[in-house]
Amino acid sequence: MCVVRVVQVFGLTDGSGEVVALIADGTTEDCNQVDVTLEHTDSGATTPSRRFTANAAGQWRARFDSADGDFDARDFPCGRITQGSLRVQAACFPPQPNCQDTAEFKELACGTTTPPLPPPPEQPIQPCPDTSVPAPGVSEDCVGDRRVVVFSAEVEPQPNTTVSARLVLQDEDGQTIEVIDEAFGQTADFSLGGQRELTAGDYFARVEVTRPNYCGGNDEPFTVPRCDGVPDPPDRPDDSTTPETPAPQDGGSSDGFIPCLLFKILALLGLGILILGAILLFCPPVAKPIPTGVAVGIGIALAIGGAGLMALGLILWFLLCQPTGCDWAAFAWQGLVLIGLMMIYAGYCPACSWMLLGVILLVGGAYAAFQWERECRASRCRFLSEWISLFTIVVNVVAVLEIALALCVITTRPVPAFFWALFIAAIQAWLWYEANRNNCIRS
Repeated sequence: MCVVRVVQVFGLTDGSGEVVALIADGTTEDCNQVDVTLEHTDSGATTPSRRFTANAAGQWRARFDSADGDFDARDFPCGRITQGSLRVQAACFPPQPNCQDTAEFKELACGTTTPPLPPPPEQPIQPCPDTSVPAPGVSEDCVGDRRVVVFSAEVEPQPNTTVSARLVLQDEDGQTIEVIDEAFGQTADFSLGGQRELTAGDYFARVEVTRPNYCGGNDEPFTVPRCDGVPDPPDRPDDSTTPETPAPQDGGSSDGFIPCLLFKILALLGLGILILGAILLFCPPVAKPIPTGVAVGIGIALAIGGAGLMALGLILWFLLCQPTGCDWAAFAWQGLVLIGLMMIYAGYCPACSWMLLGVILLVGGAYAAFQWERECRASRCRFLSEWISLFTIVVNVVAVLEIALALCVITTRPVPAFFWALFIAAIQAWLWYEANRNNCIRS
């Protein structure tokens, strides 16, 4: 409901005590702009109507300056007003019914510094709406390996409240897969719904109240049966153990199956080779004493080959493993870490020192990894296995290639090159130690 209030009026004076500005303050609710006028009811002196914007907390301040011709200082003296009063009128813009206020003051307080804004209006706690999510309807017929699922939800706002809500699809771990439907600013009962084609598995249909943001929501679990002729999906591995090849993948659907892990590693290898080619193209001196023309030719070949290898790995991973959003997020931070390590090594070559900016990518990738662990609720074993698969296979292979081609680093900066290799070895040793300490490795 729109509300405008006038709280105080103040006269700003100069050193001589003359009023140079009139200031009116107030608050609003559900109103962003107010039109304000000041009037001395006895003399009839008025200011022009001016429009002012309220801040995010619902506070507004109207200022009228005598220097701008808004008023004559003689018409608004400081102190007690013996005849008439100082009237402040404020109304919401655009105009809304009953959204205005008029206040009359018998004294104009003055000073050389402006007073603080009045306290913001108290926001009443809005009652939460009633929500319900019926069990989704799962079709008996299949479309390939999928079934059509029909979703619905009902939301009933309380009287005189405004509600926004959305209907989302979640996986069996409660991670949101996608938003099915959404509605904003509703004051009457409303429905949400939609349909999707889903593969076999366990899911949740959840309605979430987004306004007010403290109401939460509720969910309904459901299962999509396997279609005839489609093999059962692989069992999810135990969170506490992994095969000797690091692959505990509790946060997504793709990497708990060894070929899927290999497809992703293939894509990361392709990315590493592509980046190595780009390094040779953008900074050929990194390959000295290899001639520049030869280095550029090698760079082009590596870039094309790496792009093809990455595309092949991603296509196989996408089509056969159906990676989730958390799987793609893991691939993204692994890529950042890989690119950062490669750029740092190339940056040790004096002619390519600008590539030391790879430190930013490395740090960003590491930060994203910890965010991914938290947001995707990955187990400790899953987290370690992602790092181990990246370093033990991808980083080692790409590092050997880069050492062989980026000869400038070995010939000009052998000590930093040694410590770079030592750093990679130390990281791997720590990862395997942690995996063993957390019982993530079984023989």
